[in-house]
Amino acid sequence: MATSESIETELANLPKIPLGVSDWGSLRAGNYLFVDKTAKLKELVEFHSVFLARPRRMGKSTLCSMLHALFAHGKEGFAGQAIYELWSEPTYPVIRLFQ
Repeated sequence: MATSESIETELANLPKIPLGVSDWGSLRAGNYLFVDKTAKLKELVEFHSVFLARPRRMGKSTLCSMLHALFAHGKEGFAGQAIYELWSEPTYPVIRLFQ
């Protein structure tokens, strides 16, 4: 039977749910839980124009943050993710516009 201390230790080591966190760097550094859909980024980038129409709180800002990281810094922040093996683009200067 597990003791309360061991249960608390196990719970402390679980990834946190990223409520209100949409920055890719913060998600990676903060041990947050996320589903790796980075392989889809390669397909998305191959389109010339993309229109993102999703309801609130459905990952649009996180997606834009991931695209910014890929184009500005390359695949260095994506070690262990599916896109790491797929990405071969060079880095580019990126301008981010915030609301």
